[in-house]
Amino acid sequence: MIREQREPQLEASLASRAHMLGVDGHWFVDAAHSWVLHGGIAGSWLQGSQAAITRLQRAEPRYYQRPDAPHVSLDPSATSLSGWTGQANLNKQSGNVTANFGVWGMSPGLEVNDLGFSTQTDRAGGHAMVLFRKLVPDGWTRERSARISKWWTWNYGAELQGDGWQAASSIQFRNFWRSTLTGTYARRVWDDKLTRGGPTVIRPGSIGAQLSVVTDNRKVAVLATDVGYTARQYEASAFTGGASLTLRPVPAVTVSAGPAIRRNIVAAQYLSTVNDPLATRTYGQRYVFGELDQTAVSMIARLSVVLSPRMSLQTFLQPLVSAGDYGAIKEVAAPRTFDFVRYGEDAGSTITAGPGGQGLVIDPDGAGAASPFAIAQPDFNVRSLRANTVFRWEFRPGSAFYFVWTQQRRDADATGAFDLTGDSGRLFSAPADDVLLVKMSYWFGAR
Repeated sequence: MIREQREPQLEASLASRAHMLGVDGHWFVDAAHSWVLHGGIAGSWLQGSQAAITRLQRAEPRYYQRPDAPHVSLDPSATSLSGWTGQANLNKQSGNVTANFGVWGMSPGLEVNDLGFSTQTDRAGGHAMVLFRKLVPDGWTRERSARISKWWTWNYGAELQGDGWQAASSIQFRNFWRSTLTGTYARRVWDDKLTRGGPTVIRPGSIGAQLSVVTDNRKVAVLATDVGYTARQYEASAFTGGASLTLRPVPAVTVSAGPAIRRNIVAAQYLSTVNDPLATRTYGQRYVFGELDQTAVSMIARLSVVLSPRMSLQTFLQPLVSAGDYGAIKEVAAPRTFDFVRYGEDAGSTITAGPGGQGLVIDPDGAGAASPFAIAQPDFNVRSLRANTVFRWEFRPGSAFYFVWTQQRRDADATGAFDLTGDSGRLFSAPADDVLLVKMSYWFGAR
């Protein structure tokens, strides 16, 4: 990609040239094609102004400005950025025992967002998975399987960023109901992204389980349910639950709807970074976090109608209400720990409401030399509604007409208290953005 940048704002924010090249392939190890080795490698190279390349170096997920990173550093004079990604996998894909083993890597300088989409760099890892399955029915089940997986993730400084196990078992009963139970364990490792460009801290360990049950999907009515819970160190946790009912009253009509709930208690949610030369233990910055209690309730509804062999209508609706209530506000006490200084409790610090009740004013050492600073009120209530309808008419083979209507409603405030009834009522009065799209594709030469 080559951009002709005539505006200084564009030159300072976007690369002028972005290139990516990759190759992949596979090779069957044995004549029966039971084992296959496949992989790929790709590279990226960007050029741009010093401001544009510096912005890319500082951006998530790169964070070259990390003060304690042993392998990257911010270079404000750079006018290019390059990186690579690759992966290799060995699969056993037949028989009652299957397996997958793999290694992969994404270098810190990889940047493909001009041509694609990527949210991760500076990572390398490996995994192993073995699946045991039996597809022959017995007295109780039609098929059953069990798998166990192991994974590791490092950054390019050889610092462990992920280390966990997962085990799962799935059973389809004689009545065609299916149940799946999954357990996951992740041990405590380093986290070089939590402070958003600051020093590395500890990522707490966790252990969790999830159970799902789906009824016979051949029936007119199909019910799917799931529930999960994860316990994390430092009194954090996550609970999820959901259900969905799918109805097929006639072959041409499918209707589905179901609610979902999530309760997330976070021990340290990033809020802000504040410059302070007196914060010498954290490299002249204060990394402000909060203890978050978040509840979110949503629903997904779908309608699909086949009006004729060449005409169809699909509708999607997703309302969501979410509230986040922050408890203690605190700052990182020292790198390579999960220790915090709680404002209003530790080191003589104070925390008060801002002028007119707007935001929070924090003095990190009370009567000490550090300057007070302000942050926005972190509590939040969010109400969102997404809806779209797609009408498709294939007016001749290979040629189609589309009519799409999309609506987005969103409203937010800083209350922090979860109120399902009140927030749901305000959802439909939130400001709406409507988009209409008409598209036609035509296949020349079709008969």
